[in-house]
Amino acid sequence: MRKHFSKIIAMLLVVITLVSLCVVPAAAAGSYPMNCSIYYKDESGKTVATTKTFSMNAADTTAQQTKYYSPSVSGYALKYSSDSYVTYAMMDKSFPASHYVRQGSATYTVYYVKTASSTITYQYEDRSGTAAPTKTVTGKEGDSFTVISPTSTSLFTITLAVFPAPS
Repeated sequence: MRKHFSKIIAMLLVVITLVSLCVVPAAAAGSYPMNCSIYYKDESGKTVATTKTFSMNAADTTAQQTKYYSPSVSGYALKYSSDSYVTYAMMDKSFPASHYVRQGSATYTVYYVKTASSTITYQYEDRSGTAAPTKTVTGKEGDSFTVISPTSTSLFTITLAVFPAPS
């Protein structure tokens, strides 16, 4: 009788183990928690805005479509206009090696560049005074602006150039 009892217990343990292995992954299949971070830095790697951190379910297609808008930072402009917002699809993802540990991470870095300004002063040809109020344009290096002169119908284009401060 003891032999049969031991065999029955052993078989029961095998069945319970197999069932538990099948149930755990199936229950977790609808959820894949991800810890996400969006970093805001300048080209030298200095943080220019507070890191945005959040958790999401990577299996939720609605959550994947959420847009996280990049903040405006005084004295800086986005290096790439496509970084005006970040989505899950844009992020670099890291998944655990195990199928049983379901906690991944995703990161993205938005880069900013310093802005520059150019001021346009309208003077009479003989420099006897100001012909119209000044205009100031601000942007990143290489940006072009078309400015209409208030005293004539001519157009001209300004391209910003950022020069390093003297050392």
